[in-house]
Parts: sequence; C-alpha cells; structure tokens
Amino acid sequence: MATIRHLQIGQPDGEHHYTPLLYHLQPLVANTPLNTTRPEPRHTHQQLALAERLAPARKTIAQLARTQHPYPTHIPNRFYRHFQRDFNPPRALEHLCQQTLPHCPPHHSYSIAIDGTTVPRTGRYIPGAYWTPNPADAPFARGLRPAQRFVRLGWLDDDSNARCIPIHWRPTFSPNAPYANPASRCSEIEGWIAGIREVRTWLDAAGREKQMLLCVGDGRGDTKQFGTLELPN
Repeated sequence: MATIRHLQIGQPDGEHHYTPLLYHLQPLVANTPLNTTRPEPRHTHQQLALAERLAPARKTIAQLARTQHPYPTHIPNRFYRHFQRDFNPPRALEHLCQQTLPHCPPHHSYSIAIDGTTVPRTGRYIPGAYWTPNPADAPFARGLRPAQRFVRLGWLDDDSNARCIPIHWRPTFSPNAPYANPASRCSEIEGWIAGIREVRTWLDAAGREKQMLLCVGDGRGDTKQFGTLELPN
C-alpha cells in the first residue's frame, strides 16, 4: 500500500478518505504565526502540529515523530530541542494569577482553595514517585500504585457556579521518594504554607497589600503548624 505524506497532498480527489481533512488543515497550520523565522524550526513545529491532530493516540514527542517523514530511517532529535529552553514555572504561575486580578476587585477577598493531589506514574525511575493506595481498585482489594504528590491552589471567582481556576502547582514529594530534588521534599501542609506565602507575595507585588486573602481547605490543614502561619490580611 502506497504511503501518502501530508506534505505532498494536493486538492481532494475523492479517492482517499483523509485527503479533504488534510487539505484544509495544511493552510491553517502553515499560516499559524510562530516565534521563529528559520525554515527548519518552522517546518518542525508544523509537523508536530499536524501529528497532534492526525495521531491523537500518540502521547509523547517520540511517538509523534514516528508518524513523520523520514521515519523509520531515523527519528530526528530536533523535535526535543524546542522543549529544552529555559522555563520559569514561578513566573508563569504569577502571570496566571495576575490574569485573575481584574475579575476580583480590591475591596473583595481574594479566595483560594487548597488541596493535595497525586499524579499516577508508570515509570520506575520518575523523580518523586512513591507507592500510594490506588483509588481505582476495589475497596475489598485495594492495591498500590506509584504516584507523585502535589499541592494545588485555585482561585475561586464570584460566579454563582463558583469556578476554581488553578493558579499554583507545587511538588510535595515524600521524603522517602527516590531521585527527587531535595527542594521538592516536604509535607503537604508545608506545601500549603509555601503556596499561601507565594500568593500573598504576588498580591503585594500587584499593589494589593490590604486585600484580604481567604483560604479554603479540608481537614488536612487543621494542624498546629498551619495555625501558626503569620501573614498580614
């Protein structure tokens, strides 16, 4: 069976089932503005964009690259270079928090919900992964699964249907978890405190030192350590 590459497809002829879809996707992807002017990085981004839409079952960059020419000759490593640039998560989260401020007047309380969560993992050498009870198992046969532990803070808006917009995501890996960065090893309540302090700092930097910060959490925060948290407003 002959293989038709998406870069060689012309006007739909009715013979191939996916030709009309590719024909309309090509100009959309080609005309999308990118932060690059060199032809090779631009072509790489276009290949990944088409692969994301045409191969939804592929989950990783390597799997997406397998759908592109010149595989199976080789998988070019240039796909990974576009994801190795410097990324500052605290700055990105602060920017996300600033986007919520226009929707929360300064005389209202800035309400956030705090809770811990676990992200299931399947790899054996993922940093911070530890064995935790698997909630997907039956109650009478509860097993274990590897997962990473995080603390999430979300902004609660004034809508009648109270939406929770995530504004902070902090790793709280277990002290017994292998391969983890020492700075990421802390208890869940310590993650709560660090997240609240950071949100308070963001509000102060935005000129809202006097705005009240209202924190909502579950019973895990009912500890002596959390009760001694001293922050203004």
